[in-house]
Amino acid sequence: QVPTLTVPAGQVERLRLDTTGRSPLFVCRLGGRVHTLRPTANAAGLQRLDRVLRSGRGTVGADTVDLFRWQRLAGEHRVARLFRGAAAEGTLQDVTIKVTARGVRLVGVPRGAPLAASQFEPGTRIRVTLPKGRGWQHFAATVQQLDQQIGAGAAVEHVELLLTPVADGPSVAEGRRAFHRVTFAEPLSFPVQRMRLTRDSWSEASLIDLSAGGFCAKLRETVSVGDQFRVELPLSEWSPPLEAEVVHCRPVRGMRNTWQAGFRLLGITEKHRTLLQREVLRREREQLMLKRRAERASRARQPMVGASK
Repeated sequence: QVPTLTVPAGQVERLRLDTTGRSPLFVCRLGGRVHTLRPTANAAGLQRLDRVLRSGRGTVGADTVDLFRWQRLAGEHRVARLFRGAAAEGTLQDVTIKVTARGVRLVGVPRGAPLAASQFEPGTRIRVTLPKGRGWQHFAATVQQLDQQIGAGAAVEHVELLLTPVADGPSVAEGRRAFHRVTFAEPLSFPVQRMRLTRDSWSEASLIDLSAGGFCAKLRETVSVGDQFRVELPLSEWSPPLEAEVVHCRPVRGMRNTWQAGFRLLGITEKHRTLLQREVLRREREQLMLKRRAERASRARQPMVGASK
């Protein structure tokens, strides 16, 4: 039986790590005694142990974050989304991330609707997503500190989180699709309005595909991950304007100032989600009927082979 040892990382003194030879080993001093550790399989476990002790975080038997790897997150970010369970709780703006020996720390200010202080007490575990490239980087987070108003209905004015990455990189496109979607043979035009503008101006976009959870469209304006729009989708049944958020985007090659973006619908009710599901099925039936009609017409135009005179 292999002996086990669980101690605070700060009590272990690193002496030597050798993973290049045929017999990898890690030498450390604990309580005045020198210990030599050898892997039961490959050297990856020794390398992880070395990272734990270098960072000085947690214990030998606990997970740790490779802080050097996440240094690229350090700096300012426009937004971060907060979740408790499956529902979005709010959005932070003016986000700053610092990567230190104590972990990945995020500081931000609530945007739009205020956050209830009672829901974000220090120690509360939540999920956080941060726009990164064309997708979103996901984190588990622990509330560290709050600056809040006074009173029974106090709202959060400032929040500090300790982050733990839960994915190796941003999730894009397919990873978020929870609903079946239909792709249109010809894009459909529909009006969009960027939210939180001082003027009431609408522009035109082209709908590429649609699902009950979001859609893809082309816009004749620059967009970024996290931008929010009010949209009037071209549906067969009446629907009020819906709100949507850009989750990934890219410029369209050969088309100046044109972007293709994937949108996630925000705050949608089950009634409107059911309406969108009906629309997707209706559009698919129409496409299938057109395809079968074209196949029948093609067969009818083909000459008969082997017909007797």
